[in-house]
Amino acid sequence: MSTEENKRTLQILTVFAEGAKFQLSTSNSSSTDMSAVQLLKSRRIYQKFHRGITETTDASQGKRELPDCNIASGSLAVHLEACSVLFEYLSTGIQGVLSMCNDIISGISLDQVHLPEMDIELILSCYIRLFRFHCTHGRTLPLKDTRNIVHFALEKFPDNPEFLLFYIQRESKSVLTGEIRRILDKAAQQASTPVPWIFAIYYEQLRAKSLVSVMECSDLSVLVSQESPTAVTSLPVTGVVHRQCSLFERAISCPSGRLCVALWRMFMQFEVCTGN
Repeated sequence: MSTEENKRTLQILTVFAEGAKFQLSTSNSSSTDMSAVQLLKSRRIYQKFHRGITETTDASQGKRELPDCNIASGSLAVHLEACSVLFEYLSTGIQGVLSMCNDIISGISLDQVHLPEMDIELILSCYIRLFRFHCTHGRTLPLKDTRNIVHFALEKFPDNPEFLLFYIQRESKSVLTGEIRRILDKAAQQASTPVPWIFAIYYEQLRAKSLVSVMECSDLSVLVSQESPTAVTSLPVTGVVHRQCSLFERAISCPSGRLCVALWRMFMQFEVCTGN
């Protein structure tokens, strides 16, 4: 978002925290900057909303403080947490969001977050979407912190496509292939849907393409002509192909994957491409 969009969003969140009515301005002038007092007051309110989720030790007390809306997009707690996260991101930055997410994870691990499973999944999705937004705008994101968060999210909800896609995108350039495969295999074994199998196969397809691009590099003369010697290693794709074949066979042998049309189509396309 641009600076004006950030200011406008921060203004809306500040007005919402104060309980006032937001007046949509029709002028083309820039948005009025929020005063430090307004931001501090709103930040305290949003921190109170956040603590209402992470520090509630009694389930009945949590329901009184954060009533359930019974809607498809989650209870009131989900929307308040989403507003709190966005306000923290716009006012302090990504480090504040990471701290809030770690608070949520600690509360879930200690059984202090008394929310339905759907609400917990939606709250974690809010964080993952914000992390992806942060990365797509060319900003850095601590890999270690986000790796721990995504590992927890996948352990809790192994068949969530948003978590799986973000994990693969973040780890696509990582050399920890064994750990990535182990995490994806664990998610596939725990899930009740074929979604983790599809993403595990997708990760292997990305690896195969990257290896093929290295082996088919036609401009090796540029590398050889450099002043300092450069080692160019061409890794065979045989292991990746066998890995994909093994994943397909394991996926269609499980009850959830046996009836998945998309998985069978991917398998047939793989067999055609490999000449089988």
